[in-house]
Amino acid sequence: MMYPKYIFFIANLLFASLLTACIFSSDPECENDPGELGRYYFRIPVSISPAQDTLRIGDTLSIAVQFGPDIYEGMTAKSYDLSHVGFNASFLMARMDNENYENGGIDLNSLGHFTIPVLNTDKYGYELMYSSDGTSSIIGDIPIINGQNEVKLELIMQKTGVFMLTQFIDEENKDHNIEFDGRCPQVWSNFVMEVNGNQNSNEYLLYESPAEHFNTWIPEKINTRFYDMGRYCFVVVE
Repeated sequence: MMYPKYIFFIANLLFASLLTACIFSSDPECENDPGELGRYYFRIPVSISPAQDTLRIGDTLSIAVQFGPDIYEGMTAKSYDLSHVGFNASFLMARMDNENYENGGIDLNSLGHFTIPVLNTDKYGYELMYSSDGTSSIIGDIPIINGQNEVKLELIMQKTGVFMLTQFIDEENKDHNIEFDGRCPQVWSNFVMEVNGNQNSNEYLLYESPAEHFNTWIPEKINTRFYDMGRYCFVVVE
């Protein structure tokens, strides 16, 4: 189980560095060499519905993640059996529409603006946890249901605002050094999220935020700082 501590900011920096750094050199003689980035990037599909930018108080946003045992890897365009790997998930929410919050205009306790029925249930057992800086996170292990890794969450709108959801899925040891059939020696693995096929995550709302973190820093590298992190923006109105 992972416990949050300054998780929002650390996750941004760590994820960005993992996506750009090459810890090991790739091996062009290996059949499944990942190329110049030197890492495997397994893509985890996420479905968010309704896929619209505006919700009302009382509406429900549904998040569904189902994957495996074979997971598609983008650099080699192949799928690999990772049925032996355990996974866990983290979900964070940031409010983007108030520049007077501490921490650069980011409300780190934005999950408190939602009702989350799935918490502490027998099926998933996810917990809403708080770090010392006030950041709230939904955290838990991913169970295997009918042969697939599965996460399903529902967020019921309780307060108005403009929000950004961030989602992380990682292997349980978090060392990115997992073994699987077909792996090239000394090549690490990352897991990136793909929300609704990367068709529309309402990223235009980033530019409307008064906080530089949202309107400038994330858009500077929109692929690694937004799409690959499973981010999704939406507005809640009365």
